[in-house]
Amino acid sequence: MAFSFAAAGASSITLMGQYEESLRKTTAEVKAKYPSVKILYEAVDITNRDQVEPAMERIVSLVGDLSILVCNGGDMPQLEDSIRVTPEQFHYAIDIATWGCINMVQSFKPRSTNGAIIINVSAAFTHTRSLHDMSVRYFSRLANFMEHLATENSDLHIVNMHPGVVQRLVNSNDQGAPRIDLDDPSLPADFTVWLASPEAAFLKGEIVWANWDVDELISRKSMKVKDCHDENEPLNGEPIG
Repeated sequence: MAFSFAAAGASSITLMGQYEESLRKTTAEVKAKYPSVKILYEAVDITNRDQVEPAMERIVSLVGDLSILVCNGGDMPQLEDSIRVTPEQFHYAIDIATWGCINMVQSFKPRSTNGAIIINVSAAFTHTRSLHDMSVRYFSRLANFMEHLATENSDLHIVNMHPGVVQRLVNSNDQGAPRIDLDDPSLPADFTVWLASPEAAFLKGEIVWANWDVDELISRKSMKVKDCHDENEPLNGEPIG
């Protein structure tokens, strides 16, 4: 996503995550391709508030108040039947998907500009029915923290996005899952940039899929996403792959 925001002309971008080597590599690559963009990174465990707060403070001291937050942390645990899942697996998934998000948002909001935008990279599970061996993934999304946050803070522009199926580190435990063609990472990355644009302002508070057609979304802007499908059927995007 850093490349897409840099290509769109972001004045500064900061990457946050626990894998410093990966952060350093991406930062160097973005700098090489977009030298005019101020690109920083902070190696932190987002589930640890004592690490997130000072990191946010350092970022603000370097770039000023923050305009956009993309919450993209997640965990893809080993596929497992609900009967065999351990409490530790559930706890870890909740730590990343819920507490990590809470820490990021609570640290971001007091340091943000008016009309700040938060884009939460969620999952198709918010719209689809249960699938075999994915109880931990569903469970980690049950808190619906972003939905509550959007209801309580009308000054924040919050959108939840399903990114499609993109190969990344958190998918590494998908052994045994049906194989499907993967989406190109540029799809959710470019879609995220669009969600942060004025043209997508009508999607405030919605849950959308990166592989939905943008022109069709705009043509239906007077409708809520939940009104665009049969409530008795799962809501699916365009064919993936």
